[in-house]
Amino acid sequence: MTAVLNTNTGLLVLGSYMNSYCDIAVDLRQNFGVTYFENLANVKKWNCPLPNLKEVSIDIGIDKFSADDFFKLIATKFDLSVATIPLNCSKFEMLIGDHGLLEQIRIMFTELHHQHLLCRNCGMENLFKNMGLSFDEISKFLSAKTTSDMLLALPISSGNPSVADTDVALYACKLILTRAALLTSVCLTSVMQRINRNQISIIINSLFIQECPEYQRYIKSFISAFVPNKNVKFLFCNNSSCALGAALTSCIAFNQKRENPKNYLMELESRFQESNKLFSVQSFMKLLEIPDIYTEAVKLAYNYLNDLQYGVPLSVVWAFNFLNENYEEAEKIFKVHPVSLSSINSIICLKILSTENVGVKLIFIVKCIFPNQK
Repeated sequence: MTAVLNTNTGLLVLGSYMNSYCDIAVDLRQNFGVTYFENLANVKKWNCPLPNLKEVSIDIGIDKFSADDFFKLIATKFDLSVATIPLNCSKFEMLIGDHGLLEQIRIMFTELHHQHLLCRNCGMENLFKNMGLSFDEISKFLSAKTTSDMLLALPISSGNPSVADTDVALYACKLILTRAALLTSVCLTSVMQRINRNQISIIINSLFIQECPEYQRYIKSFISAFVPNKNVKFLFCNNSSCALGAALTSCIAFNQKRENPKNYLMELESRFQESNKLFSVQSFMKLLEIPDIYTEAVKLAYNYLNDLQYGVPLSVVWAFNFLNENYEEAEKIFKVHPVSLSSINSIICLKILSTENVGVKLIFIVKCIFPNQK
């Protein structure tokens, strides 16, 4: 089994496990991205080989917004001055991601301090370096219930801040978070409008949205204004490993389902209808070993030959009969279509290693195919 996983896809799978109405996953903490389930009918460029599949996961790159000229309409000189290299993200991701928000607040505090507008009688040296502000510090400040608690929570290294300092710091935080909430809501509602359901759950990996109730209310208020006909519920993920585990479990479950021979036969029939020659010799050989499926599989092999001029499936049928010493049936197939030994040599060689008679008979067949070869 081969499984292709990433954090965003895993997060979406985890959300679907937690809530059947979860169609969107948002990661603003580690691997920036928005992933959602799209109706397969809307994906025109992909011919899905699974006939019963109705939806597919689409991963939207948030970083693409930075390359858009519209980004320049909302970006300020302050935004452009915030370095994104230490954050390993794009400019737009910096505006809404957890690390980007922390860096914006840090730089804003630093600039206000240098202009003697914030904590002018205090030391803030700890904010002068990149990533010098932690989420715990900001969370403690934003969640403070009293003025005295806010004074204690200000990220200063020395001195005694004033009540005015808390007002300035709180205003700066709300300014940055309000814009971030608006931009996040725009991203989410643009995806929500593609989902034909009123009740939508969104799983989110973001400390700011999860731990800051007021910031979460900002986002929900904007969403309600943009799509008033949608009811949204937030789910939260604290551990990305859980998300990857959920994705892996889902892939294993799908693989087990595919191992059901009838499901694989249906998959092959769907490929045939789409003129898709993607084919596994070993898997088709296993289908032929099942008496209830043998007749349908042989019929499909002839269809491949007659309609698509693709003879590998019928060569596998020949090999199956030949290896099981049903030489009469193998000869009938051989008369209809030349056998492609190169495509089935692996299964024949395995049989030769275990049965000497098959090897002798195969030599005779090869001489019939290539009479001029010694």
